[in-house]
Amino acid sequence: MKTLWVNCSEQEHETLIPAFPDLQAQVTSLDKLTSDELSTLPCAVVIGSADGSPIATAQSAHKKLPESTLIFLCPDNEIQQKMRGQIQLTPYIGRDIDFCLNDSPAELGEVLSRVSQRRKKAERLRKLLGGANQQLSANENTLNHQRHFLNQLLEQAPMGMLTLDNHYQFQAYNAAAQKLLEITDRSNLLEYIAAEQVAGFERYLRAPNGEGFLIKLANGNKSINIKASQLEEHGKQTLLLVLEDLTARIQAEEALKAANESLEERVNTRTEALQEANEALMHAAKFDGATDLYNRYHFSQLLHATLVTAPSEHQQHILIYVDLDGFKAINDCYGHHIGDEAIRQVAKLLQQSAPEEALISRHGGDEFLLLLPDSGIEKAIELSEKILETLRTNPLTYGSLILTASIGIACAPMHASNTAELLSAADAAMYLAKRDGRNQLQCYSPEMRIRERNRAQLAQDLRTALQDNALDVFYQPQYSADGKTLVGAEALTRWHSDQQGAVSPSLFIELAEETGQILELGEWVISDVLRQLSAWHQAGLLADKFRIAINVSVIQVIANDFVSKLLKQLAQYPGLSRHLEFELTENVLVRDFEKARQTIGTLRAAGIRVALDDFGTAHSGLSYLAQLPVDTVKIDKSFVQDCVINSRNAAVIESIMVLGKKLGTAVVVEGIETEAQIALLRQFGEPIFQGFYFSAACSQDDFSALLKRHQSA
Repeated sequence: MKTLWVNCSEQEHETLIPAFPDLQAQVTSLDKLTSDELSTLPCAVVIGSADGSPIATAQSAHKKLPESTLIFLCPDNEIQQKMRGQIQLTPYIGRDIDFCLNDSPAELGEVLSRVSQRRKKAERLRKLLGGANQQLSANENTLNHQRHFLNQLLEQAPMGMLTLDNHYQFQAYNAAAQKLLEITDRSNLLEYIAAEQVAGFERYLRAPNGEGFLIKLANGNKSINIKASQLEEHGKQTLLLVLEDLTARIQAEEALKAANESLEERVNTRTEALQEANEALMHAAKFDGATDLYNRYHFSQLLHATLVTAPSEHQQHILIYVDLDGFKAINDCYGHHIGDEAIRQVAKLLQQSAPEEALISRHGGDEFLLLLPDSGIEKAIELSEKILETLRTNPLTYGSLILTASIGIACAPMHASNTAELLSAADAAMYLAKRDGRNQLQCYSPEMRIRERNRAQLAQDLRTALQDNALDVFYQPQYSADGKTLVGAEALTRWHSDQQGAVSPSLFIELAEETGQILELGEWVISDVLRQLSAWHQAGLLADKFRIAINVSVIQVIANDFVSKLLKQLAQYPGLSRHLEFELTENVLVRDFEKARQTIGTLRAAGIRVALDDFGTAHSGLSYLAQLPVDTVKIDKSFVQDCVINSRNAAVIESIMVLGKKLGTAVVVEGIETEAQIALLRQFGEPIFQGFYFSAACSQDDFSALLKRHQSA
C-alpha cells in the first residue's frame, strides 16, 4: 500500500524505512504534492514526538488528505495515549485513524494491514453505495415521474378526491373536488355541508362503512355522495374522501319519480273515473236519471222475473200504472226543469207511500209503475187511493196548474200471464180512468180490452172517413141580444159511421187528439168552412159582421206549420178572413202561452177574430183576458144551466158581461134553453145567444136556408 510519511527528516527516513521493508514509502512535504497525487494516497504516516507536536502536521494532512487513513507513530505508550486524547478534541471524528509505536515495525505492519483491509472493505461499500445511490436516484426519478403522472391523473379525474386531517381540515384536493365543494377560503369540510347533516356526517367520518354518505351543500344547490376511507402515513391517520356529484342523477330520479307519481296519479284518476263511469253506466242501465227509480228496461226484467214465480194462495202480483194529468202543460208552460222537479216530487211521493217490498219504476215521461209482489187487490186499491188523496190534500201546484194522477190496476195471473199482457191490462185501466175524468183509479176488467179494441177500430174508421171526406160540418146559429138577428154560428163537426152510426163528437175528437189525427181533422174543417163561406158570400147571404166560429185544438196551435197552412188556405179565399172567429180554450194557453200569444197576434193581423172559449171554468181566465187581445169571451154553459135559480152563477155571468163591456169584448152565452134564461141575461147586458132554445146545430143546407130566410126578412 502506498504510504506518505509526513514530518520525516532524511535521517528518520533512513532509520525508519528499513524497519518497514514492505512499505512503498515516499518521504516528502505536503506542499510539494499536487492535488491529484494527494487524492490518490490511501495512507499517511504522521511521526509523533514526546511532546505531541505532530498534531499540527496531522491537521494539515487531515485537510489536504480527506480520503487518506492517518496513522500516528508514537515513541511510547504514554505519548500514544496523550495523542489519542488530543485527537478526540480535534475534528477527526468519523475519519479512519490508527496508532503505532515508532520502534515496532511489526505493529506498524499490522496497522497497515488493518488499514488496507478496512479501506478495501470501505471501497467495496463505496461501490455498493454508489450502485445503490444510482438505483435510488433512478427509483426517485421513476417515483417523481409517477407522482407527476398521478398528480395529473388526480387533477383531471372527473370524481373529486381530497384528504383530511383528524379535524376535517383540507390537506389536499383535486380540481374536481374544489369545483364540487366550491372551496373558497374556508378550510374545514364541515363548513361546506348543510347544517342539519353535520352531526350525521361526523359520525360517518369517524367510522366509514364503505357505503358512502349523501350530503347537501350548505347553499343547497348540489347533492354529493362521499365515500371515505382511513389511511395511515408515518403513524398519522388521514381521511381519503372520494366525491361523486349526484345532483343531476337525483334531480333526474326526482323528476322521474315525480313523472311516475304524476302518471300513477293520472292512471289512478283515470281508473277511478273509469270505475265511476262504469258504475254510472251500470246504474244508468237500471235506474232513471231524474228520479233514481228503476228504469223501464230494468223494471221489465224484474217484472218478468216476478211473474215466472207463482204467488202464494189467494194472492196476486199487482201492477199499478200511474199517469200524471196535466204534466205536459206544466212542462210546456214552465220549462223542462220545472217538469223534472214535478217528476221528482211525484217519485218521492210514490216511494213514501209504497210498502218496502214494492218495486217502483219511471215507465215514461209522466208514467210510473208500481209492482206489489205477492199482494192483494185490496192493498193495491188502498195504496192508489192514498196516492190520489195525497195529491188532493197536498197538491203539487205550478202557477195555475195542479198536478193530478190517473191510476190503473191489473193483477197476475188473474188478468195476464206474461209481462206484455199485464202492462197492457194496467195501461187500459189507467186510460179508462183518464178518459172518465182523470184524478181517479180504475181496476182492469176484460171488458176494457174490448173497449180498447173498439177504440182502435174507431181510430181506423176515423182515418178512413177523413180520407173519404165522410165527415160533415154542422152550424149552430148565434143571435143578437134581441134574439132575432142572426149574427153568426159555431161550426161543429159531425160523423155518421157506416159501422157504428152517429159517433159522439166528444169521443172522436178526443180520439183524434190522442192519435194526432186532430191536425188533419182541423185542417179539413177550416177548408170546408172556407168553401161554404165562399158559396154563401157569392150568393150574397153574408152580412158584413157575420162570423163563423171554429174550435181550434191545442195541438193545432202549437204545431209549427199551423199558421203557414192557414195563411195558404186563406189566400185561396180572399176577403173571407173577416168572417172567421177561432175559439181557443184555456188549455191551449196553458200548454204554451207564448206560442198561443204569437198565434193570436198572427190571426188578428190576418183579420180573424179570436174568442176565449169556456170562460170562467178555469183558474186563470181573468189573467189571460188581461194579457191577450181577444175579441170575444164565451161563457160556458155550465154557468147558464141553473143561473135562474143559482144566484152565484148569475153573479159570475153578470161579472163577465160587465168586464167584457169595459174591455170592449163581445160576450157569447152558450147553452140557452129557456125564455127565463134569456130574460135574466138581458138584465146584465147585450150578449150574443147560442143554444137549443134558438136552434140545434144544423146541416149546411139547413143553415143556408136559415140565412136566406133572415135575408128576406
